[in-house]
Amino acid sequence: DIRKEPESITGRSINLALSKRGISALARGGLDAKVLDELAIPMYGRQMHDKRGNEKFQQYGVNPSDCIYSASRRKLNEYLLDALDELPNAKLVFGARCLSIHPDVPSATVRYDNGDEETLQADLLVGADGARSAVRTALARLPAARFSFSQSYITHGYKEFHIAPAEDGSHRLSANALHIWPRHDLMLIALPNTDGSFTVTLFAPFQGE
Repeated sequence: DIRKEPESITGRSINLALSKRGISALARGGLDAKVLDELAIPMYGRQMHDKRGNEKFQQYGVNPSDCIYSASRRKLNEYLLDALDELPNAKLVFGARCLSIHPDVPSATVRYDNGDEETLQADLLVGADGARSAVRTALARLPAARFSFSQSYITHGYKEFHIAPAEDGSHRLSANALHIWPRHDLMLIALPNTDGSFTVTLFAPFQGE
């Protein structure tokens, strides 16, 4: 449960850029106003930075008011978890790894952090367990499923950095833009946070200079 972890532990998490589609999804859960008021910063375009230090603003939409919103992924997840906690028919369980599923039941077998295993039955199972998905592996083994998939690894990775607020608490770069430093096979981006900081992400090849 990330809500119990120190604020300093953020992991590697690129900020979300929320568009109308994401905001509409939040609205269905009654969270759109809270997120926009407390968590999100509007970005009206890209602020491009070239090698010479020049900047060029590229507006997103036809209207100057068109924007997407920068939001902390961790904070948004905390808001969603808090909302789920308030639902009488929802139970959140952490520290459980899906080992396998049984689609005909349907059920899933999980292993908890203490080593205990349990098989849970449900009317509907949703497989959202990541790149090394136990759900996908189980489905691929079904003889009648006609299920196939391929997996490959990209040549690039990413590293997160942080730009702290200025001494007066303001943003050190323009706050209402997504900042981009494109450099051939490298790219640096910076998205604003409500506390005056920026979440910065470097995309670069795993190998090479």
